[in-house]
Amino acid sequence: MSVLPQGNLGPVSGVISNAQTTSSSCPQNRTLHIVSEPIPNSLNSLDFAGDSPPVIYSMEKLSLTPFPDLPNGSLDWSSAATDWYSSNANYTQWTFNIKPGLKWSDGVNVSSQDVLRTFNSSFAFNPQYDFLGIHTEVAKEYALNSSATVFVLNKTDAHLPEELGSFYFANLEPLNDTSQGPAYNEFGTDVADGPFYVSGYSSGATTLVMKPNPYYTPHPAICEVDVSLVESTSLEAQFLEAGQTDFAPLLPPGSVSPLLSLPNIHLFDQKGQIASFLDYNVTEYPFNMTQFKQALAFGINDSQIVQQADFGYGLPGNIAPGGVPSSVPWYNPNTTQYTFNQTESLKLLQSIGFTKGSDGTLHYPNGTAVTFTLWTDTGKAEDPIAAGIIQQNLAGLGISINVQTETASNLIGDFGSNAFNINNELALYSSAGALFSSPWVDAQPECNVWGPLPCHSNVLWPPSAAKDYQGNLTAVDGTANLTLEKQYLDNIQAINAQYLPLLPLAYPDTLIGYSTARFSNWPSPPSEVLIPPTHMNLTMVASLTPTSSGTNSTSTVSSSSVTSIESSASLTTATTSSGTATTLTSTTASSSSTGSTSTSSQTLLYAAVAVIIILIIAGVAATMYRRGRRPRA
Repeated sequence: MSVLPQGNLGPVSGVISNAQTTSSSCPQNRTLHIVSEPIPNSLNSLDFAGDSPPVIYSMEKLSLTPFPDLPNGSLDWSSAATDWYSSNANYTQWTFNIKPGLKWSDGVNVSSQDVLRTFNSSFAFNPQYDFLGIHTEVAKEYALNSSATVFVLNKTDAHLPEELGSFYFANLEPLNDTSQGPAYNEFGTDVADGPFYVSGYSSGATTLVMKPNPYYTPHPAICEVDVSLVESTSLEAQFLEAGQTDFAPLLPPGSVSPLLSLPNIHLFDQKGQIASFLDYNVTEYPFNMTQFKQALAFGINDSQIVQQADFGYGLPGNIAPGGVPSSVPWYNPNTTQYTFNQTESLKLLQSIGFTKGSDGTLHYPNGTAVTFTLWTDTGKAEDPIAAGIIQQNLAGLGISINVQTETASNLIGDFGSNAFNINNELALYSSAGALFSSPWVDAQPECNVWGPLPCHSNVLWPPSAAKDYQGNLTAVDGTANLTLEKQYLDNIQAINAQYLPLLPLAYPDTLIGYSTARFSNWPSPPSEVLIPPTHMNLTMVASLTPTSSGTNSTSTVSSSSVTSIESSASLTTATTSSGTATTLTSTTASSSSTGSTSTSSQTLLYAAVAVIIILIIAGVAATMYRRGRRPRA
C-alpha cells in the first residue's frame, strides 16, 4: 500500500525572512490572538490533559503522518512531516519519508533519525506511554536513508500510519525533546518543525507566545501567535466578546447566542464532533450487570441534555450508543437504541432484583438504598448542567445522586489515584478527543479515544462481549478496505450499544468563534477549522489575511467579571487531596417517570449553578495535571 500526497504539502500563503521575527517587530494586524482552556500541564503529546495543548502543539510539531480530514476522511498533508508512506502487501513492513527540505526552527534538517528517536523505547514506545502497545509489534526499525524510515512488524497492521499520528498518539519530536524522556513537559525546548515555535513558556503562565519558524516555507502571513490561557471555556467567550482574541475554539454552547449579534464575530459549527459520556467501572457491581447499564440508558433524558446543557448544539447519545454519532457515514443505525423511558428502566431493574419503595427510593436486592456520587469537571460549563439533569432524571427512578465537581486536572488525578473511590462511582466528561472521521479510530476502545479518564482494567463486560469485540477490532486492524472496516465497525457499534462500556449522553457540536476585525479569508463550510476537534488546520492558518487596519477596540477581561446569578441551588465545598470539590444539591430532586422535562426556571437554575462553579474556581491557581495512560483531550 502506498499513500501519496494530494495537492500542496503545506501552507500556501505569506512570506517571511530567514531572520528570527521578534515580538516587537510583529504588528498587531499580523499577530493572531487565540484563547484556549485550560492552562496546560504539558505540551508533550504523550503526556497532556485538556484542549489547549493540542491547539498549541498542532501549530508547533508536525505529525509523522497526515490527519484524516473532516468531514470526508481525506488526508490533510499540511499536518504531516512526511510526503509519502508505503507498505508491503501484508502490512508487515512500512516506510515513511520526510518531506524534502523540512527543517527544525534551529536550522537542523528533520530526518529519519528524528523518527527513530521519537518512536523507540526511550520515548513514545516507552510501555508506560504507549497505550496502543505498538512497541510489542515493532520487531525492527531502521533508517533506509536520511529521509526514509522503515518499521518491520511481527504482525499484520494495516493502520500503523494512524497509530503513529499525533491526532491519536504522538508528534514527531526534535532531539531536544526526545533526549529528556517521555515525561518532559516541553516548556523549555522552543524547537519546532511546524510554522511556529513556543517561545519561553513557563509552567502555570496564563499567556504563551509562538514565534515563526524561519525555516518553514512557505510561511503564513501571521508573524506571531499569542495564546491566552484560561481555566474555563466560559472565559473564552468573554475574550471574544471583548475583542481580545481572534479565535476561540470549543466555546460553551450557552455563550454562543449573545456573540452572534456582535460585529466581526462569527461561528463555526462543526456538527457532532465531541463525545459527552458517563463513565463507570464495568466490572464493579452493579455496573457489571448489562440490565443495570441499560436501565441508566433508558432512564436519562439525552434530548434534555442536548437542549438544556448544549443549548441545542448537538446530537442525542441515545440514538448512537455504539460510540459513533449519526453525523458521520460510519454510523450504524441498526443497533439497540434507548428512547427515554423510565417505565422500561424500572422493568429492567426489577428483573435483576431491584425494588422501588413506597417512599420512591430504589433499593438493591439486599435492601440497601441505591446512591452514587457523580463526578464531573468545571472546565466545560455544560458538564455541571448535564450532571444536574442526570441527578434529576435518576431521582425519578429512586436513585440518589450526589454531584461533585472539580477542575479537569483534579478529576483526572483523582481518577488515576482512585481518590474517594472515584473509579467505582460515576463520572461525566465531555471530550474533544474523539475523531469520528476515521473508522479505525472509531473502532478503538472508547476510553482510549474519548479520555482523559484512565481506562478501567476491563473496558467491556461480560467476557463474551469483550471477546466478540476483540475479534472485530483485530479484523479492523488487519484491513485497509473501507467496506470491510465499515462492516467490522458496524459489529463493534452493535456490541457497544448492547453492553455499554461507556454511556454516550450526547455528541455536542464543536463551536468555534472567530473575529474578522484583524484577519479575513477564514474558511467556509465544509472546510474544517480544527482537525480533529482540537488540532489547528494549518491550511486555514496559512490562508488568513491581515485586514488593512488590523485594529479594533478591546477591553480587559478578568475572571472576576463573571456575573453571578442568584438561584435556589445549594453549593457547599469540601477540601480534597487534589483541590476543592464542589457539591451541587438541587432543591428539585425529583422527576416523573413519564419523562416530562423541567421548566425554564430549572434551566436557569442549572445555568446559575454553572456560573457559580466558574466563580469558585476562577481564583484557584492551576495545578499540575496527573494523567491517565493515554494522550486524549
